[in-house]
Amino acid sequence: MIKVNAKRTPANKKLTTTKVERSKTPAVSPSDFAPGQKWQLELGHAEVVHVGKVLIDFRYYRMPNQKRVGIETKTLREFAEALKKNKAKLMA
Repeated sequence: MIKVNAKRTPANKKLTTTKVERSKTPAVSPSDFAPGQKWQLELGHAEVVHVGKVLIDFRYYRMPNQKRVGIETKTLREFAEALKKNKAKLMA
């Protein structure tokens, strides 16, 4: 993607262009996750509660029989990166 600066320099009267770098992580689509999925992490597991266009709601259980866990919200990209970093495996 090329970004065009609107400022003109008085000497050469040309537009200057700069390249915008994109992140190296691939794009994550909402169809990659579904409500009810459980991901086994190194410490505990995460259960997907709701998936939106950009955000995902999930519960992160640190103990196997833990109850009353609050819902956390992250962007899809952040959640996918956290799963990859923690070497998560899909349980159900």
